[in-house]
Amino acid sequence: MDKSTEDLQSELTKAKSFDEFYCRNNAELQFPSAADYLNYLLQSKNISKATLIANSNLERTYVYHILSGTKTPGRDKLIILAIAAGADIAETQNLLKYAQERPLYVRDRRDGLIYYGIDRGKILMYINETLLENNLEILQ
Repeated sequence: MDKSTEDLQSELTKAKSFDEFYCRNNAELQFPSAADYLNYLLQSKNISKATLIANSNLERTYVYHILSGTKTPGRDKLIILAIAAGADIAETQNLLKYAQERPLYVRDRRDGLIYYGIDRGKILMYINETLLENNLEILQ
């Protein structure tokens, strides 16, 4: 995906027809899978799968299944993997979007604390300790 959403919106408003726009931008309109995006994050951040597994505290084979696309993790596991990969807020929200999961919502206390931790570059252990201190369910 090389074009920004704003670029695509501009092209769409100028297109003679939707079909023309779609044919010209078909590759740009496809969402990657959550597994594809997670692998992209690892590559772009130069993080090994072993480091991701160590940072996530998830079972090794389970993470490999997620990365290969054979397992579909739930929302909390995706957030854990985003944190373990050192993803920022935008990257975390994208991962959740590509997995068709609800984005982090700051009006929700638990989501807000997770958001705050990710925004500050905190590790999973810190975020879970903060959740526990606030009597909220940890990420697991």
